[in-house]
Amino acid sequence: MKKMFDDNYFEVVSKRLNKAIERLNVTKEDVKNLVTFLTAFHDLGKAAELYQSQFDNDCNALRKNTSFVFHELGGALFLWYNDWENQTLKVMSTLTVLNHLNAIRNFNTTRHKTSEVKDGHLKLKRYGGGLVQKLLSNEICNPFMKTYNVKDYTLADLKDMFAEIDSYVVESRLNLKLYVLLLTPVIVGDNLDSTASREKDESYGSKSHFISSLLKEVETP
Repeated sequence: MKKMFDDNYFEVVSKRLNKAIERLNVTKEDVKNLVTFLTAFHDLGKAAELYQSQFDNDCNALRKNTSFVFHELGGALFLWYNDWENQTLKVMSTLTVLNHLNAIRNFNTTRHKTSEVKDGHLKLKRYGGGLVQKLLSNEICNPFMKTYNVKDYTLADLKDMFAEIDSYVVESRLNLKLYVLLLTPVIVGDNLDSTASREKDESYGSKSHFISSLLKEVETP
Protein backbone atom coordinates (compact mmCIF):
# COMPACT_ATOMS: atom_id res chain seq x y z
CA MET A 1 0.00 0.00 0.00
CA LYS A 2 2.78 2.42 0.94
CA LYS A 3 4.50 1.82 -2.40
CA MET A 4 1.34 2.88 -4.24
CA PHE A 5 0.41 5.87 -2.08
CA ASP A 6 3.16 8.34 -1.23
CA ASP A 7 3.20 11.33 1.12
CA ASN A 8 1.62 13.55 -1.53
CA TYR A 9 -1.54 11.46 -1.39
CA PHE A 10 -1.76 11.65 2.39
CA GLU A 11 -1.11 15.39 2.26
CA VAL A 12 -4.07 15.88 -0.07
CA VAL A 13 -6.30 13.67 2.06
CA SER A 14 -5.37 15.55 5.25
CA LYS A 15 -6.28 18.86 3.60
CA ARG A 16 -9.60 17.50 2.33
CA LEU A 17 -10.52 16.11 5.75
CA ASN A 18 -9.50 19.28 7.60
CA LYS A 19 -11.64 21.37 5.26
CA ALA A 20 -14.68 19.08 5.57
CA ILE A 21 -14.63 18.27 9.30
CA GLU A 22 -15.07 21.12 11.76
CA ARG A 23 -12.21 21.63 14.25
CA LEU A 24 -10.19 18.79 12.73
CA ASN A 25 -6.46 19.41 12.34
CA VAL A 26 -4.80 16.25 11.07
CA THR A 27 -1.38 16.00 9.44
CA LYS A 28 -0.36 13.82 6.54
CA GLU A 29 1.43 11.55 9.04
CA ASP A 30 -1.81 11.18 11.00
CA VAL A 31 -3.66 10.11 7.87
CA LYS A 32 -0.85 7.83 6.75
CA ASN A 33 -0.84 6.07 10.14
CA LEU A 34 -4.64 5.75 10.11
CA VAL A 35 -4.67 4.24 6.63
CA THR A 36 -1.80 1.90 7.52
CA PHE A 37 -3.76 0.79 10.58
CA LEU A 38 -6.94 0.17 8.55
CA THR A 39 -4.97 -1.75 5.91
CA ALA A 40 -3.48 -4.00 8.59
CA PHE A 41 -6.66 -4.44 10.65
CA HIS A 42 -9.46 -4.49 8.05
CA ASP A 43 -9.62 -8.31 7.99
CA LEU A 44 -9.67 -8.70 11.77
CA GLY A 45 -13.15 -10.20 11.48
CA LYS A 46 -11.60 -13.35 9.97
CA ALA A 47 -10.38 -14.18 13.49
CA ALA A 48 -13.98 -14.91 14.56
CA GLU A 49 -14.55 -18.39 15.97
CA LEU A 50 -16.84 -19.54 13.14
CA TYR A 51 -14.17 -18.86 10.51
CA GLN A 52 -11.28 -20.28 12.53
CA SER A 53 -13.21 -23.51 13.14
CA GLN A 54 -12.78 -24.24 9.42
CA PHE A 55 -9.01 -24.79 9.88
CA ASP A 56 -6.67 -26.88 12.01
CA ASN A 57 -3.75 -25.48 14.01
CA ASP A 58 -1.55 -25.52 10.90
CA CYS A 59 -4.10 -23.48 8.94
CA ASN A 60 -5.12 -26.43 6.78
CA ALA A 61 -8.76 -26.39 5.73
CA LEU A 62 -10.84 -29.06 7.46
CA ARG A 63 -13.37 -29.21 4.62
CA LYS A 64 -13.47 -28.57 0.91
CA ASN A 65 -15.42 -25.32 0.96
CA THR A 66 -14.46 -22.56 3.37
CA SER A 67 -16.06 -19.15 3.63
CA PHE A 68 -15.37 -15.77 5.20
CA VAL A 69 -18.77 -14.31 4.33
CA PHE A 70 -19.60 -11.33 6.59
CA HIS A 71 -16.06 -11.14 8.02
CA GLU A 72 -16.11 -7.38 7.52
CA LEU A 73 -18.68 -7.10 10.32
CA GLY A 74 -16.30 -8.21 13.08
CA GLY A 75 -13.63 -5.74 12.04
CA ALA A 76 -16.17 -2.93 11.89
CA LEU A 77 -17.56 -3.79 15.33
CA PHE A 78 -14.04 -3.73 16.77
CA LEU A 79 -13.58 -0.18 15.52
CA TRP A 80 -17.05 0.96 16.53
CA TYR A 81 -16.97 -0.27 20.13
CA ASN A 82 -13.65 1.29 21.05
CA ASP A 83 -12.99 4.89 22.09
CA TRP A 84 -11.96 7.44 19.48
CA GLU A 85 -10.84 11.04 19.71
CA ASN A 86 -12.96 12.02 16.71
CA GLN A 87 -16.41 10.59 15.95
CA THR A 88 -16.39 11.46 12.24
CA LEU A 89 -13.11 9.63 11.64
CA LYS A 90 -14.55 6.71 13.61
CA VAL A 91 -17.58 6.58 11.30
CA MET A 92 -15.44 6.93 8.16
CA SER A 93 -13.05 4.21 9.31
CA THR A 94 -15.91 1.86 10.19
CA LEU A 95 -17.46 2.45 6.77
CA THR A 96 -14.07 1.71 5.20
CA VAL A 97 -13.96 -1.74 6.80
CA LEU A 98 -17.66 -2.42 6.09
CA ASN A 99 -17.19 -1.56 2.41
CA HIS A 100 -13.79 -3.04 1.60
CA LEU A 101 -15.62 -5.81 -0.28
CA ASN A 102 -18.03 -3.42 -1.96
CA ALA A 103 -17.90 -5.34 -5.24
CA ILE A 104 -19.62 -8.19 -3.35
CA ARG A 105 -21.26 -6.61 -0.30
CA ASN A 106 -21.49 -3.11 1.11
CA PHE A 107 -23.01 -1.27 4.05
CA ASN A 108 -26.43 -0.92 2.42
CA THR A 109 -26.76 -4.56 1.36
CA THR A 110 -25.25 -6.13 4.47
CA ARG A 111 -27.39 -4.30 7.02
CA HIS A 112 -30.48 -5.85 5.43
CA LYS A 113 -29.02 -9.35 5.81
CA THR A 114 -28.51 -9.43 9.57
CA SER A 115 -30.88 -12.42 9.76
CA GLU A 116 -28.16 -14.43 7.97
CA VAL A 117 -25.45 -13.48 10.45
CA LYS A 118 -24.66 -16.07 13.12
CA ASP A 119 -23.25 -15.54 16.60
CA GLY A 120 -20.01 -17.24 15.53
CA HIS A 121 -19.43 -14.58 12.88
CA LEU A 122 -19.03 -12.00 15.64
CA LYS A 123 -17.09 -13.85 18.36
CA LEU A 124 -13.63 -12.30 18.19
CA LYS A 125 -12.29 -12.43 21.73
CA ARG A 126 -10.66 -15.89 21.62
CA TYR A 127 -8.51 -15.34 18.53
CA GLY A 128 -8.84 -11.63 17.74
CA GLY A 129 -7.32 -10.37 20.98
CA GLY A 130 -3.98 -12.04 20.31
CA LEU A 131 -3.92 -10.82 16.73
CA VAL A 132 -4.54 -7.23 17.81
CA GLN A 133 -1.71 -7.38 20.34
CA LYS A 134 0.64 -8.82 17.71
CA LEU A 135 -0.12 -6.00 15.28
CA LEU A 136 0.24 -3.39 18.01
CA SER A 137 3.61 -4.87 19.00
CA ASN A 138 4.75 -4.14 15.45
CA GLU A 139 3.96 -0.47 16.12
CA ILE A 140 0.92 -0.46 13.86
CA CYS A 141 -1.47 1.77 15.78
CA ASN A 142 -4.32 4.18 15.17
CA PRO A 143 -3.51 7.78 16.15
CA PHE A 144 -7.20 8.46 16.81
CA MET A 145 -8.15 5.35 18.84
CA LYS A 146 -7.68 5.42 22.60
CA THR A 147 -8.56 1.76 23.31
CA TYR A 148 -8.06 -1.55 21.50
CA ASN A 149 -10.47 -3.88 23.28
CA VAL A 150 -11.67 -7.02 21.52
CA LYS A 151 -14.77 -8.92 22.62
CA ASP A 152 -17.47 -11.32 21.50
CA TYR A 153 -20.00 -9.07 19.83
CA THR A 154 -23.71 -9.78 19.49
CA LEU A 155 -26.39 -9.28 16.87
CA ALA A 156 -27.76 -6.50 19.10
CA ASP A 157 -24.34 -4.79 18.92
CA LEU A 158 -24.45 -5.10 15.13
CA LYS A 159 -27.94 -3.63 14.78
CA ASP A 160 -27.08 -0.79 17.16
CA MET A 161 -23.97 0.03 15.14
CA PHE A 162 -25.94 0.22 11.90
CA ALA A 163 -28.61 2.41 13.52
CA GLU A 164 -26.04 4.77 15.05
CA ILE A 165 -24.17 5.15 11.76
CA ASP A 166 -27.45 5.95 9.98
CA SER A 167 -28.31 8.51 12.65
CA TYR A 168 -24.87 10.13 12.50
CA VAL A 169 -25.00 10.49 8.73
CA VAL A 170 -28.33 12.31 8.97
CA GLU A 171 -27.45 14.53 11.93
CA SER A 172 -23.91 15.51 10.90
CA ARG A 173 -24.86 16.48 7.33
CA LEU A 174 -21.25 15.77 6.43
CA ASN A 175 -20.10 14.43 3.11
CA LEU A 176 -19.11 11.06 4.51
CA LYS A 177 -18.32 9.87 1.00
CA LEU A 178 -14.89 11.27 1.76
CA TYR A 179 -14.27 7.95 3.48
CA VAL A 180 -13.37 6.57 0.02
CA LEU A 181 -10.06 8.43 0.45
CA LEU A 182 -9.34 5.96 3.26
CA LEU A 183 -10.96 3.01 1.49
CA THR A 184 -8.99 3.17 -1.78
CA PRO A 185 -5.55 2.42 -0.25
CA VAL A 186 -7.10 -0.40 1.80
CA ILE A 187 -8.57 -2.03 -1.33
CA VAL A 188 -5.26 -1.70 -3.17
CA GLY A 189 -3.31 -3.16 -0.25
CA ASP A 190 -5.86 -5.95 0.13
CA ASN A 191 -5.60 -6.99 -3.52
CA LEU A 192 -1.79 -6.92 -3.49
CA ASP A 193 -1.65 -9.05 -0.36
CA SER A 194 -1.22 -12.80 -0.90
CA THR A 195 -1.61 -12.52 -4.66
CA ALA A 196 -0.25 -16.04 -5.18
CA SER A 197 -2.95 -17.51 -2.97
CA ARG A 198 -5.60 -15.46 -4.71
CA GLU A 199 -4.86 -17.28 -7.96
CA LYS A 200 -6.82 -20.19 -6.48
CA ASP A 201 -9.90 -18.05 -5.83
CA GLU A 202 -12.88 -18.47 -8.13
CA SER A 203 -13.05 -14.70 -8.60
CA TYR A 204 -9.38 -14.33 -9.50
CA GLY A 205 -10.03 -14.39 -13.24
CA SER A 206 -12.11 -11.23 -13.13
CA LYS A 207 -9.52 -9.50 -10.90
CA SER A 208 -6.33 -10.70 -12.59
CA HIS A 209 -5.93 -7.67 -14.89
CA PHE A 210 -6.44 -5.27 -11.97
CA ILE A 211 -3.99 -7.15 -9.75
CA SER A 212 -1.35 -7.50 -12.49
CA SER A 213 -1.60 -3.75 -13.12
CA LEU A 214 -1.07 -3.04 -9.43
CA LEU A 215 1.90 -5.40 -9.29
CA LYS A 216 3.48 -3.65 -12.28
CA GLU A 217 3.15 -0.32 -10.48
CA VAL A 218 4.74 -1.45 -7.20
CA GLU A 219 7.50 -3.42 -8.93
CA THR A 220 8.57 -0.48 -11.12
CA PRO A 221 11.73 1.18 -9.71
